[in-house]
Amino acid sequence: MILIVWRFAGFYMLLLLVGLQSIPGEVYEAARIDGASRSQMFRSITIPLLRPSLALSTIMCVTGSLLAFDQFYILTKGGPDSSTMTVVQLVYNLAFESKRDLGMAAALSVIVLLALVVINVVQLRALQGSDDGTGAKKKGVKR
Repeated sequence: MILIVWRFAGFYMLLLLVGLQSIPGEVYEAARIDGASRSQMFRSITIPLLRPSLALSTIMCVTGSLLAFDQFYILTKGGPDSSTMTVVQLVYNLAFESKRDLGMAAALSVIVLLALVVINVVQLRALQGSDDGTGAKKKGVKR
C-alpha cells in the first residue's frame, strides 16, 4: 500500500492543483465581499468548481486500482496462496503462465472491460456537475 500511495499521490495531487489554479480569484473575492466564511466558500465555490478534476482523479484512481498489475507482480507474484492476486494478474496467469488458456483469458478480459465501463458510468453520473456552475441541479427545465 505504501508503494502505491508513494507512486500515485503526486500525480493526483498535481491534477487537483491544476483544478484549483483554474478557479478564478474573482469568484472568491466576490464571495468575501458578500460576507461568506471560508467554509462557505469551500463548500459553495471550491468543491463545485473542482468537480471535473475530482471526477477525473476518482475515475483514474478506481480504474488504476482495478487494473493494477505491475506493483503486485514485482513484489509478490500473487503472494502466498494467491492472496494478492489481482484480476489482471489472473488474466496474465491464464494466458501466459500456468494453463495457457487464451480463450478464458480473453473472456475474463472482456468481463473486466464491461465492469470498468459500468463502474465509470456510475462514477460519472455521481460526479456530474450542473451546467450553471452553482452546484444546484435543474429539474424539469426545458431549454
